[in-house]
Amino acid sequence: MSRTSRRRFLTTTAAASAAALVSSPFAESPAAAQAPAPPPSPDPGFVLVTSNNGLEAAKAARQALIQGYDPLDAAIAGVNIPSSTRTT
Repeated sequence: MSRTSRRRFLTTTAAASAAALVSSPFAESPAAAQAPAPPPSPDPGFVLVTSNNGLEAAKAARQALIQGYDPLDAAIAGVNIPSSTRTT
């Protein structure tokens, strides 16, 4: 059994990768590449996920997003809402 050199291994791997890219079944078809983009939605489409006890915080975060706040700042605004179910 012969040992394969590192150079031969890399050359073979590079050639196989190039061949796979050229004949890839996942390549985009020309028709799909020319499909028009959908028109932008007038709704900003913010999605907030919360549990039942976080509704007020989610409302505050959404309002901050609508006002143009950065998403991180909006999340902080929502977290800063005092929870009515918080126990100490």
